[in-house]
Amino acid sequence: MSTKKTQSLLPNSHQLASATFLGPNAENADKLQQILQGIVKQHAETRANGGNVINSDTKASATFKDTMKLTDTHIQTITQLFNQYPVPFSSSRQTGRMNPEASLPAFTGFLMSIMSNQNNATSPMTELIEQEVGQDLCEMLGYETKKDEEGGAWGHIASDHTVANLESLWAARNLKFYPLGLHAAITRGQKPLEFIANNFKIVTLNDPTPRLFSSLEPWELLNLPQSVILNIPEQLRTEHGMEALTKTYEFTTESQYFIASSAHSSWAKAGALAGLGSNNLAQVPVDINARLDIHELQQRLQACLDARQPVYGVIATIGSEDNGAVDSLEHILALRDEFAAKGLNFVVHADAARGGYFASTNRRAGSGGAPNGKAAGAQSSSVAMRQVTVNQLDALRRADSITVDPQLAGTIPYPCSAVCYRDAGMKDILSWSQADLRGEVEFGITGSRSAAPALAAYLHHRVLPLDQNGHGALLSEVSWTARRLAAHLATMSDEKTDFVVVPFNALEDDSHKDIIRQGILGKSTDDIINGKDQRSFDVLRTVGSDLNINAFVCNFRVNGKLNDDVEEANILNRRIAERIIGARGADGKQTSELIVGGAEFGQREYGECLRNFQRRAGLETDSRQDLFVLRNIVTSPFRTDVKNLADEFQAIVQDEVKQAIIRNTVQPQVHEFIIQGSEDLYLSYRPRFHDENGRRQIILQVKMQDSKRQAEYKKARDANTGEVFRFATANKITLDGILTGGTFDGTISGPGISSQSSTKISIVNILKDRPLHSRFRDTSYPTSYTPFYLYGTADNANIEHILTRAPNAQITADGVRLDVQPALSAQQLQSGVIARILRPEAAMQPFDRNRDVQGKNQDAVFRRDETFQVEIFTDARAVDAKGPRLAEGGTRIARGTIRMRGMVFVDGERVNEGGTVHAEARAREEVGKIREAVKAALAKVKV
Repeated sequence: MSTKKTQSLLPNSHQLASATFLGPNAENADKLQQILQGIVKQHAETRANGGNVINSDTKASATFKDTMKLTDTHIQTITQLFNQYPVPFSSSRQTGRMNPEASLPAFTGFLMSIMSNQNNATSPMTELIEQEVGQDLCEMLGYETKKDEEGGAWGHIASDHTVANLESLWAARNLKFYPLGLHAAITRGQKPLEFIANNFKIVTLNDPTPRLFSSLEPWELLNLPQSVILNIPEQLRTEHGMEALTKTYEFTTESQYFIASSAHSSWAKAGALAGLGSNNLAQVPVDINARLDIHELQQRLQACLDARQPVYGVIATIGSEDNGAVDSLEHILALRDEFAAKGLNFVVHADAARGGYFASTNRRAGSGGAPNGKAAGAQSSSVAMRQVTVNQLDALRRADSITVDPQLAGTIPYPCSAVCYRDAGMKDILSWSQADLRGEVEFGITGSRSAAPALAAYLHHRVLPLDQNGHGALLSEVSWTARRLAAHLATMSDEKTDFVVVPFNALEDDSHKDIIRQGILGKSTDDIINGKDQRSFDVLRTVGSDLNINAFVCNFRVNGKLNDDVEEANILNRRIAERIIGARGADGKQTSELIVGGAEFGQREYGECLRNFQRRAGLETDSRQDLFVLRNIVTSPFRTDVKNLADEFQAIVQDEVKQAIIRNTVQPQVHEFIIQGSEDLYLSYRPRFHDENGRRQIILQVKMQDSKRQAEYKKARDANTGEVFRFATANKITLDGILTGGTFDGTISGPGISSQSSTKISIVNILKDRPLHSRFRDTSYPTSYTPFYLYGTADNANIEHILTRAPNAQITADGVRLDVQPALSAQQLQSGVIARILRPEAAMQPFDRNRDVQGKNQDAVFRRDETFQVEIFTDARAVDAKGPRLAEGGTRIARGTIRMRGMVFVDGERVNEGGTVHAEARAREEVGKIREAVKAALAKVKV
C-alpha cells in the first residue's frame, strides 16, 4: 500500500518537541528553572498566613546552618554523581535508551504533586485528575467514553506494569466466576438468593431469549457475554470463592489464559498472584515475526471447546519488550467472535505497555474515542510504521481491556502504568471496600498511592494532547528515526565485508537493499519526504520492527566463511554492547550518542522463530542454543543524524570483529600440557573454550626420547609429590601438527627442573581428541555426579574432568587410588573408562575461577587427599567423538571409592578466557568501579 508523503510528518514537530523537553543540550534549562521557581513561590504563598515558626533566631543557630550545609553538600554530590554516571537513565541526547526523557510538563507535574499531596487516595482533586487521565487514555486507545453519564470506558493509573497486568487477570478471573457465585447463591447451600430463582432471567451467549438464570448449565454460566455479566446487579458473595465454585460445579479442567511464549515476564508473576497457576497461563508459540501464532491459538481454543474447558481470555502483546513485535490483535478478536458463536466466550486483553501511546499517531484532534476517531486514511504515522501495525493499533478499541505505560512511550516519570476497560462496569467487580467518608469506593489493586504520576500525566496530556497533532507528532518522529536507523543496519554489510549485520525483522525482498542505498541512505528527511522517489519511501515504511525497537545480531567471516558457532556470535555481540555502553571520557561521562543494549532470545520462548533468525545469521541450530541479540530502542523525538550513529556503530563492530577473527583463526601457537605420572607419562592439554587454537580436549600417552631428561623429570617429580609439572611446545605449532607429527619438542617446567633445554616427546597413544565447540556441549551440567576420564595403570591411574559445557574448570589429577569392585583390568585402564564421582556438578558450578593450581585450597571440592564415592562406566565413544552427552558412558562396570593422592590441578580461569563468564566479569568490574567512585564521593561528605 502506498502512502502519500505529504501526510506523513508534521512540519512543526521539531518545534513541538523543542518546547516540551529539557533538550539534548539542556537548551530549556532556564525555562525549567523559571517553572520550578514559580511552583515554589506559589506553594510558599499558600503557607504565608500562619506566622513564622522558623524564625531568624532558628536560622542563625549552628544546628540549622550545619544541617542546611549538609543538605546542600549531599544534594550537590548526588547530582554530580547522577550526571557523571547516567547509564541507564534516559536523555534525549542519546539514541537507544529503554525509556524516554520525561517532558517538562510531566516532570514539573510530578514534583508539584509531591509538594502538595503524596497520597492520591486522600485527595479529591488528584483523584479527579486521575479520572481525567484514565479518560484521556481510553479515548486515545479508541474506547468510547461518556464523561457526563454512566457507561462507556474506564481507566486508571496503576503503580507499575506488573500491577496493571495483575489487575487485568484479576478482572478476567472475577468476570468468569461471577455468574457461578450468583448461581450458587440461588441454588446451592443455604440459598440466600433463592427468592429470585423463579423470576430472574438473562440472555445467554447465542440465545436472545431470556432464560431463568437458575436453570443455566455450568458451561453456559462460564460463557455468558461480558455485557450480560456486568449488568447483573448483585455482587458476588465472599463465601462463594473461586476454589469452592470449581468444586461445587465439578469442573474436571481449570480455566486457561493464553499468551505468547515471548510475553513480558510480569505475566508469570501476575498469574501466580492471581491464583491461576502456571499451567493455566498457557504459552502459545510465536511465528517467525515473533508474533503470537494465530493458527496455533485457534487450535488450542478449539481443543478447549471440544473438552469443554473454560477460557479466561487471550493476551495480545502490542509491542514486545525484546523486539517491538505487535501481535495480530485483529485476528485474535476475530477468533473471539468466531468461538463465541460456537459457545466459547472469553475476554481479549491487550498488553500495550510499550505500544499503546502509538495509537495517538492515528487519532484526529478532537475526535475523542469514537470508532471513527482514526486519522483520515490512517496515514498520519504510517510512514514510520508498518501498515499491519497501524491496523492493530486501530483494533485496540475492540479489546476488552488494555494495559498501557505512560512511563514508556508516554514520557511520564516512573512509576506510571495504567489499565483501561472498554466497559466501565468492570470496575464494579474490582471494588475492594465500602464507600469511604467522601462516598468513594476503592477500585483496583492499589490503595494509597502517589498522586505524582497522575498529575504528571495530566499536565503532559493537556500540553500535548493524545492525537496526531500532539503526542502523536512526537511518536511519529520517534518512529521515523527508528525506521531510518533500521535502514542503515539492514544495508551496513554485504558479501565483501568481514562482518554481517542481520536485523531480526528481515527485509521483504533482498532487492530492497539497493533501493535503500540509493534512495534513503545519505538523504535528508526533507529529501525523502518532499522528493519524488515514492518507491524508496514505501520501502522505508516496511523496514525495521513493528514499533521502535531495532533488534539485530552481528556475525563475522573467517577466510570468507561465515561463522556458524552460536556462542562465538554471542561473545561478539556482548562485546559490542559492552563497548558502546562502557564508552566514557576521562571525566567518566558516557561519550557515545548511540545506546545499544542486548537481550537473550531463548529457545523456550522463541522456538522456531529464533532458529529461523539464527539460520539467517549463518548460525547452526541443531544445538538449540539461546542467542544474545542487540537492541536499539529509539525514544527521542528529536531528529538525529543517523548516518553518524551508524558510522560510529560500524567502527565498533569492525574493531570487535578483528578480535573475533583472530580468536577463531587456526595458526601456530605455543601449547601447554599438564604432565601426569612419573614413569608412565600422559599429557593433559590445557584447553580454551573460546579460542579455535585450543578448543579441544586432548589426552596423550607419551614417552620422552631422551632417557637423561626422563630420569631428571622422575627425580624431580618423586621429590615433589603433589606439585604441578608442565610441558610447553618449544615452537609455535598447530594442534593438528602435534597430533599428526607423532613427535614434538618442548620444555618441562616445575620444581626441581633446572634445565630448560628442549625435550623430544613421542606420542604413544591418543586417548582423547574431542572438539569443544558450543554445538558439541551438553545443555546442562550433570545433576548427580561429576564426570572424569579415567586412564593409566593400576599403580598410576589418572583422571581428567570431562568438559560437558561452559563455563567450566579443568581438573587434572594423577596417582589416584582406586578401591572399586570389581577391580578394573589393565586393558580397561589403558583404553580409558568414565568415572562418575558422586558429587553433583550442577550444584558446584560455576567452579571458583581463581587459580587453585595445586589443589590445596581447603575450600575446594577437588583437592589432594580427598576421597569420593565413584561409579565406573565403559567408554565406547571414539577418540575424536563429538558431543553432546559424552559423559553418559555405557555399562556400569564397577563402584567404590577414589582418592586424590597425587597431583591435583584445578584451573577455571584459562579455560574460560574470552567467554561470557569474562564478559560478565568485566560488566561486574565496571559496575564495581562506579560503586567505588560513588562510595568515595559520598565518603568525602562530612557529617
